[in-house]
Amino acid sequence: MSSTAARSRPLAALRRPAVLVPLLVTLAAAAWMHAAPADQLARTLPTEDAYYALSAARHIALGDGITADGVHETNGFQPLWVALNVPLYVLAGGDRIAGLRLSQLLGTLLWLAFAALLALQARAIARRHGGDGTLAAAAAAIVAAGSVGIFRLFHNGLETGTTLVALAAAVLLLDRWEER
Repeated sequence: MSSTAARSRPLAALRRPAVLVPLLVTLAAAAWMHAAPADQLARTLPTEDAYYALSAARHIALGDGITADGVHETNGFQPLWVALNVPLYVLAGGDRIAGLRLSQLLGTLLWLAFAALLALQARAIARRHGGDGTLAAAAAAIVAAGSVGIFRLFHNGLETGTTLVALAAAVLLLDRWEER
């Protein structure tokens, strides 16, 4: 790929088979997880602390106020993550399982965003050192897309994925700002 073409399509490296295969395998696993029977879904990835945050999001969506049990007020949760999940529980009509499925789907979208941000940052660093960045972007995407550990971080039902996306975006933006 020419240098000009690579610059006009920053995520072109993500279309390589070496990137697409682990990405598609992991997306297939995510789809399987999202479609798991209700009695098994809760055992797939969310941690026990996730149920507290997701319960608070559900009760806020139901109009019960900021509570995890529908009775007692609480403040023991990460507010941004709960705020991101409230609309999902509104869409789910307060249904626990449908809300959990939507929350896991949000985790998948955040994971994809993280992989793309990581690839963009790797590409930028490689370019500063004289490369065109395609291989670096592909390698970063393969690590993010193919790592079970990274996948789990985005599907633990907590704010971890949101934090990682915000951090990756901030690093990319600050790096670009510093270049100027």
